[in-house]
Amino acid sequence: DHYLTHGTPKKPFFYDIVQTDLGPEDFADVERTTQEHVAHVSGETRLAAPFKEYNKGLTEEQTLRDAKRCMECGCADVFECKLRKFATTHEVQPEKLAGAHVEKFEDANQYYVRNMDKCVLCAKCVRACDEISGFHAIDFAKRGFESVLTPHFFNDMEHSDCTFCGLCTQVCPVGALMEKRVERWPHLEEPRIVKTTCMLCPVGCELDLNLDRKRSRVVRVTTDLDNPEAPTGGSCCMKGRYGFKDVANDGAFVPALKGNSASWSDAVAAFDALATGNNAAIVLGPSLTSEEVRALKEYSSLRTPNAQLYATSDAEFVPLLNEAAQRKDVVKATYASMTGSALASAIPCGEADAYLLVRTNTDEDQPVLTSWLRRAARHRKTAVVYIGETPGLLDKGEAVVLRPKAGKYAQLLKALTSAVKAITAKEGVASTDLLPGTGVLPEDLEKAAGLLAAAKHPVTLIGAEAPAKEVFDTSAALAGGRYMLLFKGAGNLSLLSAMPGILPAATLRADRGNAGILLFVGTTPEEAGFSADDLTKRKYAVLSSVSSPLSEEADVLLPILPWIERDGSMTNLEGRELAVRRGPLTSKTGKSLCALLAESALPHEGKIHANPVAR
Repeated sequence: DHYLTHGTPKKPFFYDIVQTDLGPEDFADVERTTQEHVAHVSGETRLAAPFKEYNKGLTEEQTLRDAKRCMECGCADVFECKLRKFATTHEVQPEKLAGAHVEKFEDANQYYVRNMDKCVLCAKCVRACDEISGFHAIDFAKRGFESVLTPHFFNDMEHSDCTFCGLCTQVCPVGALMEKRVERWPHLEEPRIVKTTCMLCPVGCELDLNLDRKRSRVVRVTTDLDNPEAPTGGSCCMKGRYGFKDVANDGAFVPALKGNSASWSDAVAAFDALATGNNAAIVLGPSLTSEEVRALKEYSSLRTPNAQLYATSDAEFVPLLNEAAQRKDVVKATYASMTGSALASAIPCGEADAYLLVRTNTDEDQPVLTSWLRRAARHRKTAVVYIGETPGLLDKGEAVVLRPKAGKYAQLLKALTSAVKAITAKEGVASTDLLPGTGVLPEDLEKAAGLLAAAKHPVTLIGAEAPAKEVFDTSAALAGGRYMLLFKGAGNLSLLSAMPGILPAATLRADRGNAGILLFVGTTPEEAGFSADDLTKRKYAVLSSVSSPLSEEADVLLPILPWIERDGSMTNLEGRELAVRRGPLTSKTGKSLCALLAESALPHEGKIHANPVAR
């Protein structure tokens, strides 16, 4: 209507702050480099060939060097800054709001930076850390113009309760908190979003991979806090938000045979020949998709039917899975008892009023669960009882931590079961008679049993080393009998379900006389705990997205793509099948594991299902 009322079109308005007082001292930390110029061709040369091109422009090397001279000025939060958006909408004039600035820029840690000069004190980061993450690691300090956000007692973030989940940087409406993104990403380039599932632990957090325009790399990772179907409600941990940088260059090395570079076809043929040898064993990594597990099962049945399978982690859950399958007095819990959405649940969302954790380490293995439990304990006064040696951040407030002596976990669980039953039946607890030699005080046992017996919706979270019968007896003694097995690897639930006879890789390491041929799939010998001595007089092949010193000495080394470049699905802790989608479309030497196995079996008329969802 501006054209109709004024006769001229309206010029678009953008609220941009331009700093005009920059000088050489502001760029003292920037290395000076000379500008590249086109090579000069003399007049005699040009006149000698008047119809031939003589101005070639900059070479590719010159162009790359000159591009690196750009200092990437401007705010990297230009597309997400709510302040700029509202100021543009209302046509706010910057000069009317000009004022003094306090230099508060801080390179906070290895994951993000803080520029408190841009902070508008909206408290979104404080509320997100408190109400979503559950830690309350930061809050306001000082007053007025000097107000800042800081951990308690002005400590640095490394010495606070911060777990570096990155949620504060995501909810910040301005550029005060920004994660350290990949280098040389243009600030004015809007990212392309691909939704996938994190494969670094079995919780199954949904991640939004922010890709560059050419979809050649991940520039940052965010989550969708408004998606009701996201398994974790938009929560994720440090691994999922920042782990993409560690695997950006994985899967880019060349195939090798005994340390020498080889063609892909020769390496695949050598792998198949090695796999079909006598006395072979397959060592499987923890982050395989369901499709890769199916392809491995088919390939093993076709080419290595007598090979024994080993897992680098979670094979200890086999007795627990067998015990759970036989029990009728326990039921598998879902995330709805903690937070977020779930397929089905017997209790309303987030209303578990007590948690019993047995030999778990959620801080390291499932950080998002630690966040949920801390939030429940702080906001809903949910009881937390921990049995084990690594409570981590759960050992706060009113949590009860029982640390029995080695070999006494079964006895302690029997004592806890008896105490819970006695309290439920309103009988006396003979705690002194139940705990000889466990190292646990009777009053601590009675307190734990009282909290669990009083709960209406308790949930038992079980680690791999928990004694199977005793821990399920304890879970069955609690109201509802709800439990959840806390695997460590993202693909291990599918792996153990498809291959129930799998054994821990530690048993293979201990018995050096067993298996003369080793196939490391989805892992390296070092990650599986093998040393050079363990591999002496053994032939072995490595199919992994990363190389390592022992991998480079393998008889066969084949690169596979990292988790951010895979397609397929995974099953999370609550049994929900989630989609894994490929982010970057790179041209690496590595291939998907499904394609590799299918190519290996093809000359032998074997049919291996390639990944049905791969592009």
